[in-house]
Amino acid sequence: GDALIGQVDSVIFDEAHYINDIERGVVWEEAIILLPKQVNMVLLSATLPNYRQFAEWIGSVKQREVFTLSTDRRPTPLRHFLFFHDKAFLLMDAKGRFQAGAYNEAFKHVREKGNPQAARKPPPSSAAQRGRGGTRQALRESSHQSSKGVFQTAEAKLKTEIHRLQGLITKLEKDNELPVVVFCFSRRKCETYAQAMRRLDVVLSHNDRSKIHLFVKADLHFYVFDASAFQDCLMALSPADRDLPQIRFVCGLIHRGVGIHHGGLLPIIKEMVEILFQRGLVRVLFATETLAIGLNMPARSVVFSALKKHDGQRSRMLLASEYTQVLAQRDR
Repeated sequence: GDALIGQVDSVIFDEAHYINDIERGVVWEEAIILLPKQVNMVLLSATLPNYRQFAEWIGSVKQREVFTLSTDRRPTPLRHFLFFHDKAFLLMDAKGRFQAGAYNEAFKHVREKGNPQAARKPPPSSAAQRGRGGTRQALRESSHQSSKGVFQTAEAKLKTEIHRLQGLITKLEKDNELPVVVFCFSRRKCETYAQAMRRLDVVLSHNDRSKIHLFVKADLHFYVFDASAFQDCLMALSPADRDLPQIRFVCGLIHRGVGIHHGGLLPIIKEMVEILFQRGLVRVLFATETLAIGLNMPARSVVFSALKKHDGQRSRMLLASEYTQVLAQRDR
């Protein structure tokens, strides 16, 4: 081990913001501390807010000079929309300018859908009012009013979510905004949403469909719809694993241009989905945050199915850094 380390000149740490992660941060910290002093380090991150403080810590630990480089420029301009009840509101344009008019319209739309009579109340007109909880209070009120007298089961709520998601994907396809990554914050939601999109077929052409078929059969030696091809199965897997429901499920999706990606999938299945997405053959991808970890999978659009996640301890709102990191898929 020492002889091998002696041959290492530099180590590149990608996604260095994971030093702040509750579960993984300690591993990053140990890797930096235990790396021999003479080995150079290059740390990369698009979402490390306290990078100067981090650099100072590394300098004190390694007793070396540390250089920092930063930029506020995005390679690809981003536009931020709120999609609510089949209507899209542009909240921030490609130049990073907040659209107050669209915000007020969205605020009114939320209240109208939740409680039409409350729509007459004016929205918070300033950042100070919004900062004092005006928006949260309004959303809380509209949510409370909309639930009065209505017992919405979990199944009914899921159907509503799926219907709205289908509407959004249809709109994105019509506006030529595919491929899209739909980020879900649980594996179950990924699979549930994908399975519910039975009628969704976003393959561009017969030629693309043929490419998918050939890739699955020739590149991975497996073709789910051709019984005679089961002899050309996934040679990397044991015979017992070659007909797993997971493989059948994912292959059934990708033939319609739909994919899923999460930590519970077999590595070979994840790789298949990644390659097809990079080639533009999977155009709607339901994924967890694992997709945002250093994978070069460019998307024209990114959708958040929720703005809350469970971090292993509690359910909480997304952090600004988490939101930005996921959006990095749009930059690639």
